[in-house]
Amino acid sequence: MDAHQTPRNIAFCAHAILQKEIFMVEDALRDARFAQNPLVTGDPGIRFYAGAPLAVSEGVALGTLCVIDRKPRKLTPEQIEALNVIRNQVVTQLEMRRALADLGSIEKLLPICSWCRSVENEDGKWISLHEYVTDSGRVTHGICPLCDAGMRVKMSMPR
Repeated sequence: MDAHQTPRNIAFCAHAILQKEIFMVEDALRDARFAQNPLVTGDPGIRFYAGAPLAVSEGVALGTLCVIDRKPRKLTPEQIEALNVIRNQVVTQLEMRRALADLGSIEKLLPICSWCRSVENEDGKWISLHEYVTDSGRVTHGICPLCDAGMRVKMSMPR
């Protein structure tokens, strides 16, 4: 397919992005929602569509990963699992990209070693980020129970 995007009012992905799981149309000509869709009746002649919403950890769907064919078809359980695996990889990559951008923002606020990620404290001493957060007590957004439990275990261990 040569198109990089389609108008939202006729896009199959507009339906898929609203779902939690894979949205599948096995034969678009037999589906009342899509039988008159210009993407079905004209070029590119879509008959099959499977779209997986790309939802990040906050639950916000940023887009879809889709598979399209000009022939009706039904995905096997293995193909559905493969689409889910690829979707999870894409979401992981998106979240990693955002985390790296966030780290870049933190690096602008704190002097952080680009190799080992140690942080320079107020005394000019280079310590681990974990030590810095533990010692400073400057956690601005809270800590989840798992991280909190881990910090308690690490804090009780001799240094």
